[in-house]
Amino acid sequence: SVDSILTVGGMTDIFAVMVGSVLISVALMLVFAGPISRFLSSNPEFEILGLFVLLLIGFVLILEAGHSAHMVVNGSPTPYIPQWIVIFILLLMFALDLYQNWWERKREVDTVALHRRRK
Repeated sequence: SVDSILTVGGMTDIFAVMVGSVLISVALMLVFAGPISRFLSSNPEFEILGLFVLLLIGFVLILEAGHSAHMVVNGSPTPYIPQWIVIFILLLMFALDLYQNWWERKREVDTVALHRRRK
C-alpha cells in the first residue's frame, strides 16, 4: 500500500533495502491472508477486537501528533500518553476477550440436564 511505501522511503535511502522490504511484506501478506481470513470467519469477536485496536491506535496517533505540535483544544494542551498505558490497554482488551471466549465455551459444555420430580 501507499503508506508502507512512504514508510520505507522515510526509513532508509538504500533502494535495494526499500525493494526488498516491500517484497517481503507483500509475500508475508499473501502467505497469511488465507489463515487469518479463516480464523476471523470462525471467530468474529476478534474482528471487533481488531477494530477497537485500530480505533485506539488512531486515537493515540492523533494525541501524539497534537502533543508534538503543541496543539491546544478548548484551552487545554493535548496530553501525552505514555506507551506503557497503550500497551496495558491492548493487553487488557485481549485478556478480557480471551476470558470471555473461555467462559462462553465453558457455559456451552457445562449444560445442566433438568429432571422431573418423581411423585
